[in-house]
Amino acid sequence: MSTRVSISPAVLKWAIERSGLSVDERVHYFPDLEKWLNHEKKPTLVQARKLAEKARIPFPRLLLPAPSPEAMKVADFRTVRSSQLVNPSVDLSEVLKTAEHRLAWYAEFAAETGVAHPLILGFASDKSNPRDAARKVRELFEWDQSLPVKGANKTTVLAEAMQAAGLIVERNSVVGNNTQRPLSVEEFRGFTLTHSGYALVFINTRDSATAQLFSLAHELGHVVRATPGISGDGTYQEIEQWCNSFAAEFLMPAEWCFKACDASQDLYEMLEKQSQVCGVSREALMWRCCNLGIIDPDSTDFLLARIRENSQRYEKERTQGPPFHIMVRHRVGERFLDAIATAEESGMLPSHDAARYLGVKKAETFNKALQLVRGGG
Repeated sequence: MSTRVSISPAVLKWAIERSGLSVDERVHYFPDLEKWLNHEKKPTLVQARKLAEKARIPFPRLLLPAPSPEAMKVADFRTVRSSQLVNPSVDLSEVLKTAEHRLAWYAEFAAETGVAHPLILGFASDKSNPRDAARKVRELFEWDQSLPVKGANKTTVLAEAMQAAGLIVERNSVVGNNTQRPLSVEEFRGFTLTHSGYALVFINTRDSATAQLFSLAHELGHVVRATPGISGDGTYQEIEQWCNSFAAEFLMPAEWCFKACDASQDLYEMLEKQSQVCGVSREALMWRCCNLGIIDPDSTDFLLARIRENSQRYEKERTQGPPFHIMVRHRVGERFLDAIATAEESGMLPSHDAARYLGVKKAETFNKALQLVRGGG
């Protein structure tokens, strides 16, 4: 006779929600779930262990009298108050923990090997003007103050500049390297972490190309203010508004806007053309021009309707990505990959630990990833 396990209804509901299983998947894996919830039946020990596996929690947590959501020590800027992040999805929780572990290792490695702290971390305060801060960063990057980000792939250009300035920049659309666990844009767009004077920025690349660029510039704002936390769509807090203003000035310099965005032209066509020049969405450029007084606020409703009417034209099909060992470089950040390669080559870090930090298991993939740094890939 199978051993049955008592699980409180509250814990059962929490575990099911945490698993992220669809309705069909719930029925497939746990056909008696409704009976468990209605106290008509108890799960077997095997079924309970399967539920713990799907919820990605240790089995004993299923036996607690109440749910045990995780509270992570990172500010949640998606809410009205900068509260501690409570009960994130399993995917977000895992991505955050992995990033924290990588940054902690990097900070220790950097301190031991004499890598300087990034100058842009925390040079601004709540009293700093976001426009002045944006101009300061562009100056540090040695970029023209009157031009948008150059290059075809502006997100990559900005990511490389940030890494050259001492930051780790991770860009990923899945949990680790698991393509079966896509990240949710609805849950978060990016986050910034700091540790002992070093910083890591993560961008959810499940988002559109224009949104990724703005999110990366937004997180750069968090870096210059030294305000680590997770970001979404909300603008409830002063820091989120500040970072949005910083990103707008950084990506769409006022000087450029006044020259390039001629309000005497057809406004929609102007937005369509110039948004491609600076790499942001037409809507983002519209609000930027509105805030600068270039576009009359009375025109925004008409423009928004037209932008959204034609939005499907701008949906691009997903193309096949680069080889896996090259994708690893984007997912962990080139600066981090370079540090891992140096530590592994010098004997400071065992190869199996280096592979674990990169999230790869195959020796061939690990070696190819390191060759990218050593100039052989």
